Parts: sequence; structure tokens; C-alpha cells
Amino acid sequence: MVHRLLEVPEACSDFQYSWSGEPGWPAALAGLAGEGRLSREMLIDGCLSRLLAGGRPGVLKGFLALLTALDLTEDERAAHTLTWVRMLPDAHPLVAARAQKILAGLDDAGRLETEHLVEASEAALFRPEKKLVRAQLSMLDKAMKRQRSRTDELLRVAAEAFGHEEHSLQERALALVVRHRKHASGTALAGLAASAGRSAPPRPSPGRRCGTPPHRRALVPTGGFSGYADRPEPFRSLLAAHDPVGSPCRCWGGRRCSPHAFTVLPRHREVVAAGMLLSFGDLAESDELGEGTPVLPALAASGGPAGPAAHLLLAYGLGARRAEEQLFAVDALLALAAGGQLDAARLGQGIAELTGLHRLKLRRIAAALREVVQAGAYATVWAVLSAALPPLLRGTAPHGLSALLSLAAECAQRFGTHEGIPEIDEPAARQLVKQARRIKSATAAGRRSGAG
Repeated sequence: MVHRLLEVPEACSDFQYSWSGEPGWPAALAGLAGEGRLSREMLIDGCLSRLLAGGRPGVLKGFLALLTALDLTEDERAAHTLTWVRMLPDAHPLVAARAQKILAGLDDAGRLETEHLVEASEAALFRPEKKLVRAQLSMLDKAMKRQRSRTDELLRVAAEAFGHEEHSLQERALALVVRHRKHASGTALAGLAASAGRSAPPRPSPGRRCGTPPHRRALVPTGGFSGYADRPEPFRSLLAAHDPVGSPCRCWGGRRCSPHAFTVLPRHREVVAAGMLLSFGDLAESDELGEGTPVLPALAASGGPAGPAAHLLLAYGLGARRAEEQLFAVDALLALAAGGQLDAARLGQGIAELTGLHRLKLRRIAAALREVVQAGAYATVWAVLSAALPPLLRGTAPHGLSALLSLAAECAQRFGTHEGIPEIDEPAARQLVKQARRIKSATAAGRRSGAG
């Protein structure tokens, strides 16, 4: 009769109550099982089946009371591991919390397989109840402390919480990852940072300038980048080697920047680019930009907006010493343009700024941009040069300006632009007059054609 009682939907709704002087149903049934007058196994199986099936909170509380009264041994709890795991995705919060507590006890005792802990965590970390998510993250924390060999797999699971709708839980998961990252493999870290890049939208925060010395400042307000300053601190330090504000890029041992950085944070192109700016600046000072240019195609292929940092890296790359080194920048420029991510005016302004800081040589820039022209991108190169030339034409003409003017004149003639450059009317030196006249003539012809 008792096993039938456990199957009737509302029959056990009073299990949660007891009256003065009476043990109540749960204690009575557990006592009978202890005396051998009822099957303990039948009571356990029936109780767990009802908890797994769900129902009204009052009924579920009654069965939880029965479960408490039965006081399962460790062996009995371990025998029903899969049942506890199956309770976590959809069960009532009270039931899920009990299952979670039992699984934590089994793991403490070394009786929970990693695959079952992973399955339980994948279910619990996306529940809306913050208490359950916090408890599961704590469980993962303890599990990794006990057994470091599980770190890679369990950190991957913990990273699932990066996508939780509750921001405080994202932060808790990120803090957990940072705490255990030193025990993770490089492959695992790459996956973790990719998960961080897919986390929920960041909080807004004001921009601020990078606190580097003036002679090394990258001219970019790094604090305003989406995905960096407005993220919680654990995200910013998840991979400290790519911290764009706290330190320059330390890929490949300090001087060289690795394309792998853009796979580590695939949706945060601007964040990674900002981290490389100081390294590129150092390479420019020693005329070794070719060491950094191999990262540029990866920059172009990465996700996220291409902002000032990305365009400054591209400008640096165009100024590399050797033609084969410049081609990395040429390929990146063409890829960004094809994807609608190139801000030609920003790139041109960056070229002018870096030239003014004696970081770039214009003859090299002209040679690299001529490669872009060879691909038929006259309009793109004109857009870059029409932004670069005005500041370059003011004051003393920098060495190599004539080569840039010659290329600009060629692009203006082929592209047929009608947008002029006011500074062309007053070229900085006599040797520039011829090219300036070519540009002026081409843009005037474009205007007449447009008017016609």
C-alpha cells in the first residue's frame, strides 16, 4: 500500500507537517523502514521519482522531508548520482538545491566522477536562481583545489557562467577563472578568453587615457574601448599578457606580438590592438616593425570594431622596412576595406601623426600604398592620402612627402575625385609643386565632370 501512496499525486501533501506529540509521516515511514517492516529501497526510489517528476511546492516539500528522515548513507547517495544530476536543469529550486548539496558532498568524498560534475554544472550555471549558481561555482572552486588535473575541464564549464544574464555572477565566474588560470593549459586559456569575449554586454564607464609616459603614449584613449575598461576587473586580467592599459603586449617573450592574441580575444580586436601599441612603438624606434607586422592579417580577420588602436597598428605596419614585411599590412588593409571596417580617414590621420613623431618614413608608406593601388584600390588609397596630406603639408615638408604626393596625384587622376585638398594650394617646397599641380588639376577635372 505504501508504494501506491507514493505514486498518488496529492496523497503526500501533508508529509511536510507534523503535530505535537506525533512523529509525522516522514519520520514514521523512515522508522518502519529502520525496523525492516518497509522496504527502505522502495521508499528512496519512490521519493526520488516524485522529486524528479515535479509538482506543487507543498508536495515537494513533503518528499524532501521524507528524504531528510531517511538520512541516506553515502553509498545510497552515490548509487543515485545520475538522479541528482537530472534534478538540476528543471527541478523546483528547493529540489535542485538539495540535489546540488548531495552532489557536493559526494565530490568532497571523492565519489563524483568529473563527467557527472561537468553535467551538473552545465545545468546549474544557467539556472536563474543566483544562490544555485553561486553554490555551483563554489563547488567547482573546491573541486579544482582538490584535484588540479581537473582544472582545464572544470574551468571550461565555469566559463559558461560568463553568459549568465546576472552581471554579478559573470564577475564571480571570472574571478574563479583568474584564481585557477595558472594551473590551466594554454589551449584552455585561449578557450576561456574566447568565452569572456562572448559574455553579456558590459557596463558603461568613462574613457581615460593610458597612463604611459608622454614619449611612449599611443595617442589612443584606451579606457573607452568596448570590452575592456567597462568590463569587470577579472575580465581585464584574464590574460594579463594582453592587458592593453596595465602593460604592453608580452606575446612571444616581450618584443614580438603574436597573431594568437587575436584568437584569444576574437571579438575584441580593439582591446588586443591597444595592448600591442607600445610594443609597435618600440619596434618603430628601433626600425624593426617587421617583427610585428605578421599579426596584422589576424587583426583584420578578428571580430569587433576596428578603432583607433587597430588603425594605428596598420599605419605602423605600412611603414615596415622591407617590402615583404609591408605586405602583411597591405593584406590587412585590403581585408578591412573589403569588410567595411576600414576608416580611411583615421588611417590617414594616424600616418600623419606617427610621421610627425618620427615613427614612420613616408617613402615606405608610399611604397606600401602603391601595392594597395596595384590591387585596384585607387579610391581607398585616395581616401587615406586625402586625410594624411593636409597635416603633412603644413610647416616643413617631411622627407619622402613627394613620393606620397605623386601617388596621391595618380590616384586622383584614376579615381576622378572632385574633393580637393586646400593645403595643395601652398605646397611646402618647390619640388612638391609639380605633384601638387597634378592633384589640383585632377580634382578640378573631377568637379567639372561631376557638374556636367
